[in-house]
Amino acid sequence: MVSTWHDPCLCCPQYQKEALLQFKSLIPGCNSSKVDYRFIDFQTWNAITDCCNWDGVTCDANATSKPVIDLYLYDFVPHVTWGSSTITSNVLTPLFHIKTLLHLDISYNTIQGEIPGPGFANLTQLVTLILDTNEFRGPIPTELFSLRNLEILYMRGNLLEGKLPRTIGNLTNLTELQMDINLVGGELPEEIGKLTKLERLILSSNNFSGVIPSSVGSLERLRCLSLENNLLSMEIPVEIGNLSNLFAVTLNNNSLTGRIPSSIQKMENLYQLDLSDNFLTGEIPTGLFHLQKLTEVSLWRNKLWLKELVTVPNITLDVLDLGENEVSGNFPEWILNMKVGSLDLSDNKLSGTLPPALFQTKTLADLFLARNNFSGRLPDNIGEASAMRTLCLSGNNFSGPLPKSFLNMSELYMIDLSKNLFSGDLATIFGISNSRLQYIALGQNDFSGVLPESLRNLEQGLMILDISDNNITGEIPEFLFQMPSLIALNLRKNSLQGQIPKNLTTLYSLQILDLSSNYLSGQVPDALGQVRGMVNNSEYYNSFPFQLFDGIHENTKYSALEVFWKNLKQELPRTNMILYVFLDLSNNQLSGEIPDSFGGMLSVKLLNMSYNKLSGRIPPSLGNLVSLESLDLSHNNLSGKVPSTFGELLQLNNLDLSNNRLKGPIPKGPQMDRLNDPGSYANNSGLCGLQILVPCEEASPPKKVPQETTIEESESWQFSWQMAAIGFSSSFFGTVAVMFVSDYFHVSNPRPRVYVTQFIQRD
Repeated sequence: MVSTWHDPCLCCPQYQKEALLQFKSLIPGCNSSKVDYRFIDFQTWNAITDCCNWDGVTCDANATSKPVIDLYLYDFVPHVTWGSSTITSNVLTPLFHIKTLLHLDISYNTIQGEIPGPGFANLTQLVTLILDTNEFRGPIPTELFSLRNLEILYMRGNLLEGKLPRTIGNLTNLTELQMDINLVGGELPEEIGKLTKLERLILSSNNFSGVIPSSVGSLERLRCLSLENNLLSMEIPVEIGNLSNLFAVTLNNNSLTGRIPSSIQKMENLYQLDLSDNFLTGEIPTGLFHLQKLTEVSLWRNKLWLKELVTVPNITLDVLDLGENEVSGNFPEWILNMKVGSLDLSDNKLSGTLPPALFQTKTLADLFLARNNFSGRLPDNIGEASAMRTLCLSGNNFSGPLPKSFLNMSELYMIDLSKNLFSGDLATIFGISNSRLQYIALGQNDFSGVLPESLRNLEQGLMILDISDNNITGEIPEFLFQMPSLIALNLRKNSLQGQIPKNLTTLYSLQILDLSSNYLSGQVPDALGQVRGMVNNSEYYNSFPFQLFDGIHENTKYSALEVFWKNLKQELPRTNMILYVFLDLSNNQLSGEIPDSFGGMLSVKLLNMSYNKLSGRIPPSLGNLVSLESLDLSHNNLSGKVPSTFGELLQLNNLDLSNNRLKGPIPKGPQMDRLNDPGSYANNSGLCGLQILVPCEEASPPKKVPQETTIEESESWQFSWQMAAIGFSSSFFGTVAVMFVSDYFHVSNPRPRVYVTQFIQRD
């Protein structure tokens, strides 16, 4: 809340006071007694007090007439308990009568409509205009560019469109121009180079296209240049090297081409450079790494390569991200002299073994080397990197057991060793004392042995555990199903046996469980259908998994979750994990009935229990799974009818009930009627329905009191029924026969299943 001291003798002009009161009267709910929060205290705005004493209002104490010069109306729209009201730009009309205004801030409101250009044209003395975070639409009015006294112009976070006009060059006093997060497009005008006093130019997250004008090289006072998330193309102008005062350059997520200009190494004040996600090629200028103030370099997702430096730089880099480029050869050890905090060389063409010196760097906290061609064993001294929080080595050819020094890496939050050739047991990782581990991905290796007792060390913090596609034997320990923070557990394709643990009382958060392709037996526990994360997970996680790893730099890009459905890879959204809740128990030796409690898993989208020995009926409660998109119960011994409640599964788009002993009519419903692949129902006892073009016998009509019926009436009814049946069969059965024969000779092949493949993947 703005509070300014005023001389009691001050008195603002009456016409300005009236204009402000009129403005107040146009604000919906401003005088309501139900207002529960306001940034501006409009109770001070009344006819009997001097407007120079009103909240958010400042007058010129040195002028004779004491005019209003500043209006700080940040978040002036009241939040009322009776609901929100629409407010349009017409509410600003009274303010345009106060021509003495120097500073006007109307940010963080819900003002809709176009920016009223003619009105702002009256405010010729404006020095500061802040329109941030509203809902202004349409083009930027040309009248704004006639306000030649403007020094600060903020318009970020609106719905503005059109082009940035060439008249932007009129604002020669401008020091800050910020209009990011809009829909403005077209080319950046050359006239932007006339803004020679400009210190901050932030135009990111728009639709600007074409080249970056070379005239930006005239902005010698510029300290921050932010053009990321646009459609800019062609080369970065060499003139950018003239901007020696620049401390931050962010041009990422455009379509820039060519080489990084060598002139960039003249920016002696540069501390942040982000050119990632473009089409840049060639050598990374080596002089870049001699800029003493540089702390963050992000060049990932380009086609850049790196030459070994003759003179070793002596700088400290918080972040060096060269992922997804053309860096080749052995690990560039000279990088270690720069005291890097977060190093990303993933998705390159590096090979050889990792040097022991890599883990002697005391500053290294995050290391990403995924998807290269590294091989051999990990250095025995890996545990010397005691400050490391993130270790991602997936998709290489590392082999052998894990070094025992792993036990010293007590700061690790996240480790991904998946898709390698590691072997040995898992006690080395899970035995880390005082472990902070939240995310472990060890899938697709050659680890063996049982799940060790040392897993208990992770009981309170572990959220993601992937040990799929290994040679793990023995039973699933009870304590693994009692971890309160566990969100995703993937033990697919191992040699686990025994029963699924039944004590799940503290398994609060589980959303993804894949136990498929093991040798598990016994009954499916009822408690599995009551896991809170599968019953209703929205109350737990609105953003996953970036909220999980508080200790990891935001540069982390390894967080998507991959699944396969019918051989098609799908990536579960990394920013909203609640979109998918997943249970796969397929390809085991589970028996007994499907628990009725499974009908309570209202958040489950993918459920696969195929290739087991399940028997009994399909519980009608499965019809309650309102989020269910895929259901596979094939290759079991299920009997009885398909529950009629399946007709209520409005999200279901994949269904397989084949190879059971089901009979009776296939339910009808908006989605069930579309699930008409005969293979989904093949090899059952006697299913019928429109989905498979097999008519169901009508139930016998109820017995009536005998009454006389003529022979003609009886024969007529019988003849009509027979002719209808003959007509139906002649129309459909020829086609159906071919379809069923084709499917029948393929039932011995396992049908594709849904399964989780890995938990870590770059955007």
